[in-house]
Amino acid sequence: MRNPLVEVEKQDRIVTLTINNPAQRNALSFELVDELKAAIEEIKADPEVRAVILTGAGKGFCSGADVSSMSPQPGMSEEEATGFIKDYYMKNLCKMKDSIGNSLSRSLQETMDLESRAQVECAKSEDLQEGITAFLEKREPHFKGK
Repeated sequence: MRNPLVEVEKQDRIVTLTINNPAQRNALSFELVDELKAAIEEIKADPEVRAVILTGAGKGFCSGADVSSMSPQPGMSEEEATGFIKDYYMKNLCKMKDSIGNSLSRSLQETMDLESRAQVECAKSEDLQEGITAFLEKREPHFKGK
């Protein structure tokens, strides 16, 4: 049996979530993000929990998206592949560091709401679209800071 990608440990009223994929520097794959979401839903349903610690196994917290798993699925058109990458990864990762960094002064719900709004904001940027297009065309992106 394989190890879970997200380990959950509860001690008293504190839950520690450990991203557990050190071989990939805890890069966020589809499977890992799904496990993380499931763990967060369980925590939200537990009225005893008063604090959550999010950490990473191994040498680093999280290296970002697991780009090796971002390749389009067989049979997808270029448009479907672009939407697939944009919807699943880009919306979930934009401004993550800012949300985590400021989460100490907010409730979990406030932090999740902030992250959701940030994802929507980031999905509208021209640079995001250029990054996705460059990735799919296997070329260097030409960002404009917009």
